Amino acid sequence: MILESLQVIGEVISERDFAGNEYAKYYTASDISGGDKAITSVVAIQLQRENGVLSYNGVKLIDPESSPEETALKHGYSLSSNVTDNSLTKRATGTSTSTLTKRLPKMLDDWFDPDVLDEHIDHPLIQSVRECVGPDGDARSRIEADLENIDDRVEYRALLTISVTDENGEEQFAGDIEAFNEGLRRWAMRDMRSKSTAKSCFGETRCTVCDNIDQCFGLGAKLDEMYSFKKQWPFPEYNSSNAWQSRPLCIECLTAIEVAVDRFIDAQNYGPPGVRCRVLPYALPIDRAEEQLRELIRNSQSQLVGAGGEREQKRPISAAWEAYRGPVELDLREDALRLALVYYVSDSAKTHGVAWIDGVSTDQLAELKTTAGNALDESPVFKQKLLPKPDAPSERRIFTGMWLFGLLTEKTDSNHEGESTGDDSKWAEYTERLLTNGTIPHDTVVASVVREARARWRARLEDEENYPYDGFHIANAYAFLRTCAEHGVLRDARTEHSMKPELLDGEYISFGAGLKEFVDAHPSIATSPGRKAGFILGAAAAQLSNWQIRRGLNRTFVQNRDVARLTTERLTEWQTYVWEKAKTYNAQAGNYGVPWSDAESLFHEAVLTGENEGWNATNDEIRYHYILGVNVGPNVARRAREDRDDSESSDPLPDPEQTAEATDQQ
Repeated sequence: MILESLQVIGEVISERDFAGNEYAKYYTASDISGGDKAITSVVAIQLQRENGVLSYNGVKLIDPESSPEETALKHGYSLSSNVTDNSLTKRATGTSTSTLTKRLPKMLDDWFDPDVLDEHIDHPLIQSVRECVGPDGDARSRIEADLENIDDRVEYRALLTISVTDENGEEQFAGDIEAFNEGLRRWAMRDMRSKSTAKSCFGETRCTVCDNIDQCFGLGAKLDEMYSFKKQWPFPEYNSSNAWQSRPLCIECLTAIEVAVDRFIDAQNYGPPGVRCRVLPYALPIDRAEEQLRELIRNSQSQLVGAGGEREQKRPISAAWEAYRGPVELDLREDALRLALVYYVSDSAKTHGVAWIDGVSTDQLAELKTTAGNALDESPVFKQKLLPKPDAPSERRIFTGMWLFGLLTEKTDSNHEGESTGDDSKWAEYTERLLTNGTIPHDTVVASVVREARARWRARLEDEENYPYDGFHIANAYAFLRTCAEHGVLRDARTEHSMKPELLDGEYISFGAGLKEFVDAHPSIATSPGRKAGFILGAAAAQLSNWQIRRGLNRTFVQNRDVARLTTERLTEWQTYVWEKAKTYNAQAGNYGVPWSDAESLFHEAVLTGENEGWNATNDEIRYHYILGVNVGPNVARRAREDRDDSESSDPLPDPEQTAEATDQQ
């Protein structure tokens, strides 16, 4: 279905971009603008027909047309896959003088290659041109002399072509002459056969796509020329060495596929830093599905490649589907289109694939975006500002993988320029599961979050950040887990309870009471002694570190302790250090008693249950909840202080039980 869809997309684009010229796709299937492909000047060998005889009439410099495509079509210049000049009228490049005269003999002789023109070599016009400018032509020496005379006036990257003026004064260039155009088509076939991978991949058989019997090439022949992703992208299921047996394609279908790749696939600009994401819509094998695909490309090509306005760039797929969705939603036709997504890393050192996602529907993508937005807007955790509220992921960030790339591997799988190396593709794996309703295990995704959090922690330590854990990162992680739970794809092997927060009223006057409310509102934490202990420890560690910052210490507890060392065996060790230090600071401030005593009681309850009944958490889950506590704890303390201040202002008699809590400030 993928090959068929590329062929259909290429045909639709050709019908629009190459209207009125059936050979145009051979000239401009590949983009010929920019870089070494550009044409800066055109040199025409002028031929004049008089009394039925063709004669040489000098050379002239011609300005290129207004666009590279128009120049190519008029003068007969083409490239194959941005690399090979397949035109019958060759391009002369170089910065030294005499470029044209040095290359002239081969350039002229190539026009009359019988392997290229085949039976067209005997076409009367071709024969006349050959007799005039060919190797033994009457005007050969005059042409060389005239070209040498104008060589210093010819700009870099010149195109050498011919013009034929008939007896009525009508001038035709190479691109106007059918015999040369047909020769170009044959040249493209010959060039493909000359590729090393195509020598044993050519013959007359039935084309896989159009079902016509013709001279066909194995898929591997074109893959080697067109793609660098292990010679197979975007068809990873096929090995190029076996492609001849499995996927023979005729030159027409190959050209259409090349048009689709160059003008649709390569035109897209999606993906995380260092990773390319390509979107390919395809039709299911049902009635009228192909026509739906043609309609989509005709109406929405620019939206699909991300070339729309600012709003459309955030939701390119939904924007593309808007015209298509109407009849589907009215049950006038079945939704027969799906999306395939390709992710691959490309840099100067290596090029390889990351992931291939197939069978994505636009409904699934829209539902996921809505769920992610609701998870942020409706969560009491964000409403009460216990975590900073991140922006809801846009459609583009979701399907390109940028959402999960930033969450799971932005630091852990990046080079010195911040681009992905492609060694850790968890983000792509979980993006696929999100888009196809797969299962996301809580323990493995949390392990990836912790690795990324540690990488950010180390980077922020180097910058001497007082708060080394990235609060927005952990807020995004919390929102992602909540989205997965709401979407029904999160699977927690440790508990049947969801991490969806229940009632969280935010009314408490002590630090410990606030932590208890948070834990109780999350059954996935409340039913796991390990997660509960980790969360409370992290919250207390943040409070201690805030005290240390105010005291001017060079390094705080959170800065000094690498969360990778936190295990069930070290929970009590870390807790003892936190509370002993807190007692010391409390006493030095003239306050006596145990700081955060109710929080300490909660911690010991969790540890006791864990030791007797099991921790019900992996070490990475404990570490994640520790980091979550580090970020939530100061905001819980702030709300407790605000509620306590409000309570004291309305009640002139202080509550003696809160005396020891007077210092639980941020």
